[in-house]
Formats: sequence, C-alpha cells, structure tokens
Amino acid sequence: MSTKNPQNPKALLFDIGGVCVVSPFQAILNYEIAHSIPPGYVNYAISRTAPNGAWQRLERGEIPLDDAFFAAWAKDLASEKRWREFWLRSQAAQPLSKEQPQKVGYEVTDAAAVASGGQKKQLDVPPVPRIDTKAMFWEMMRTSRAPDPWMFPALVRLRNSKKFILGGLSNTVIFPAGIRDERNAVFESGLRFEEGGKVRRVGAGDREGPPEGQVDGEESEKDGGNTQIQAMFDVFVSSAHVGMRKPDPAIYKLALEKLDEAAKAKGLGGLQPGDVLFIDDIGQNLRTARELGMRTLKVELGKAWKAVRSLEDITGLVLLEAEPKMGKL
Repeated sequence: MSTKNPQNPKALLFDIGGVCVVSPFQAILNYEIAHSIPPGYVNYAISRTAPNGAWQRLERGEIPLDDAFFAAWAKDLASEKRWREFWLRSQAAQPLSKEQPQKVGYEVTDAAAVASGGQKKQLDVPPVPRIDTKAMFWEMMRTSRAPDPWMFPALVRLRNSKKFILGGLSNTVIFPAGIRDERNAVFESGLRFEEGGKVRRVGAGDREGPPEGQVDGEESEKDGGNTQIQAMFDVFVSSAHVGMRKPDPAIYKLALEKLDEAAKAKGLGGLQPGDVLFIDDIGQNLRTARELGMRTLKVELGKAWKAVRSLEDITGLVLLEAEPKMGKL
C-alpha cells in the first residue's frame, strides 16, 4: 500500500532487510515455529525493550557484537513480565470456548465460568521460552544475505534507469573483522547470489552496477562487508554507524539531508520530503516517514512482488522480471 501523489518522486529511499534482501523476520518466525514458541513473541519482546534494550543499542552501534550482547539480548527475551504480557494478549485474541474458557494466568470471568459450567480457576502462564540468541541471530544474518527475488532485480533496473536518486536507510549491525558464528565459521556479511553452484557477490567496486537485468560480481572468499549493498545506492545511512535507528525521526532527517545533497550534486535541484518515496516493511518506520512528509510504500512479508508492482505504477518503469506464480487456494 502506498501513499498517493500524482508526481513521480525524485528519490527512492529503501529499507534493506525485508525489502531489498530476504527478511530476517522470516528466520525469527522459523525459529519460533521450530521451538514451539508462539509466533510473534520475539518481535514483541524486542519492541517492548525499546529504546534501550540490547537489540536497540547494538543497532545504534553503542555496544559491540560479542558474547556480552548475546547474553544481554537473551536476558531481554527472558523477561517474565514481557512474556506474561505477550501470552495474555495472545490468549485474549482467541475466542472463549465452552471447553477452554480460561485466559491463562488470569482469573476467569463470571461469564467464562458459567460457559464452562464450573467455578473460576487460575491457570499458570507457561514458562518463559529459552531462546538461543546466538543461534537465532546468526540464522537471521544468513537469511538476510539473500537478495529478495523481486525487489533486488527491481533495484538494479531502477539504478540502471538513472532516473532517480537512490538511497538506503537501514537499521544495521557492525560485524567485527573475523567474527565467527555459532558454528565457529567466519561470517561473511555480503550479498550471496547462487549461480551455477557458485556464490557470486556484488563487490564494493561495482559502483556503476551490472548490465540491465543482470546481477554479478567477483568470486572471492574475502568478506566484502556491508559495502556490497551500499554500492547499489547514491546515499546510504547505516544506523550502527550514525548512532541513531529507525523509527527515530533524527535518522530520517539525516537521510533527507544526504538525499538533498545528492540531488543538488546531480543538478536536480533540492529535495523536499514529498519528493521522496520511502519503502519499508515495518509500519512504525513508515509512520515516522509520513509524519515527516515523505511518501511511503509498505512491503509485506513474502510478498515483495506486490510492492514492486506499485513501484512500476509510481515510476512508469517495467520492474518485474516475470509475473509471480500464485499457488492455488
């Protein structure tokens, strides 16, 4: 869903995870399902630790990515208070039934007791899930190395068109040199493209970009770092490097300043917030952008092709490589 404006934007400002690359939220969901954790708990707990939880501090570059972070994050996710809040909310969202009228952890209502034909009862909230934060984190990072099959090719086409200022605005993590994952393997943070059984990557030197419709790069065992995605943009604002993170309005204002500078450098004149289309997968991040006057476009989890279709309407360019194949209902 996008905000309407009859004029084409001058600049397109992209989130990265869940937009240009596969969402790390998918890895969180997979972890929750695999470990019988109610879906949504991890993201709920992270959001409730804002603004100074371990996750937020990591994304602002205030603490390093190390075992102390994983321990602090695990403590945040093990809060009995937050777990109880989430559990009760999730139970409240389920309709009462005659067979199971109780809301876990709360005394049941008179109506529920009558419905069950019994007396009021008190049930305990289940124990707080134990989460291996190190394993979950590294799976999130591995998942988000893969370019989104719809949005990333669209980004390449947008860059090759040279019609727009392209910016990236992402909540990021700084990877220490040589850091190892939970498997004791050195982690490489660059984009991964599977091609003929080999991993091909967009390197920092590929500033001008691949030919239309093609994504390529050097084969290497060397970690190219975050510059591999940065290379796709005229402007890139990384939360961990600037000490701010979305949805703080200050980081959006910084991105707008840099986009304005880039537009002037290209002889396009200055930019106003309404000249910018911000693309993200998180509602709260989009709300801040709208409050600052930007246009917005939301990317749904697993449905980036819908956002690409909207981008086609907005930009007047053909951006989808092929029609998405929809499964039968």
